[in-house]
Amino acid sequence: VLRDLVYENRTLEFLSAFGRRDAETMIAKNDDIVLVLLDVVMEEDDSGLRLVRYLRDELGNTLVRIILRTGQPGKAPTQKVIVDYDINDYEEKTDLTAQKLYTTIIASLRNYCDLQSLDAIRMNLMRHKSGLALISTASVSLFSAKSPREFAVEAYHHLMNLISRHDNTDPSSFVALQNNEDFSILEGTGRFADKRGSDPITAIGEGT
Repeated sequence: VLRDLVYENRTLEFLSAFGRRDAETMIAKNDDIVLVLLDVVMEEDDSGLRLVRYLRDELGNTLVRIILRTGQPGKAPTQKVIVDYDINDYEEKTDLTAQKLYTTIIASLRNYCDLQSLDAIRMNLMRHKSGLALISTASVSLFSAKSPREFAVEAYHHLMNLISRHDNTDPSSFVALQNNEDFSILEGTGRFADKRGSDPITAIGEGT
């Protein structure tokens, strides 16, 4: 039914598991699964429900969409399952028509993409919030500097701290102080961390 389905110019790739343990292993190895079509009764009457708990609670995966189906509704009453488990759809297999499956899949894929976008926005806001907190902290230390030299050192450290939050590399850099026509390293990081007071040109040449 779904093999020719195309969503956002992308086709579907299907992974099959034959039981809860098999599914847990497969999901752990594939962290980019978008949608799970899940049977309730497998090895045990609640295997499907236990897999939902594994996904949501143990793996902490709140993005993947879970469509739960059952051929034995008495084993897991619909109302209780919807309330107690974080799933996105739950119906009996007898209601599983081709058109309904197609509609449910499209809705779930669209929902996943929307949640993924919101998650990216949330992470971006958290980074901005962290950056603003860092700036606030920096402002306090900068205004408490007792000399232009101390101010420059504090400003340099805070600038490098901000850069490192957006770049995981550990850059080597320095800030230099001019005295008449001569320059000397005021503060540095990386290979320039122990070059305070050194001539910048000489320090650069030592690292090439």
